[in-house]
Amino acid sequence: MNRFLTSACAVLLLTIACSNPPAGSPGRSPAGGATNAPGMTDVVGSAQEQLCDEQSPTGLAMVADEVAAVDENTDVTQVNASVNAVLANLAQIQGDDASEPLRAAAASAGQAFQQAISDPTTRTQAATALAQALNDLEAALCG
Repeated sequence: MNRFLTSACAVLLLTIACSNPPAGSPGRSPAGGATNAPGMTDVVGSAQEQLCDEQSPTGLAMVADEVAAVDENTDVTQVNASVNAVLANLAQIQGDDASEPLRAAAASAGQAFQQAISDPTTRTQAATALAQALNDLEAALCG
């Protein structure tokens, strides 16, 4: 159990460290040759609106609360669907310098949760880490 938590923390820190461009770097370009076309801006805006909507079942705040309530006896079917929706929206946005590492950390924690979902013991620890990452991102991204 401690090995899993240590591994999850190491992956999280590595993700955060690798997501920041080095000093003097021109920054990241959009993935996959994407451009900042007007339609792309609408998709990104819509994804961020969904993530920041406190009343949406796929908003960061509601999913964080849902994930935080996960324990060994939780039926995770709906929780997994909510996490999938959040991960899809996270993939469509690019945060600013302050929120980008938190976005990457939340995405990494979401993937770790999905990998741990079949094991009730590690699922609870991964859920706690994901809930914290989502809450941190929500505070930075949504104000």
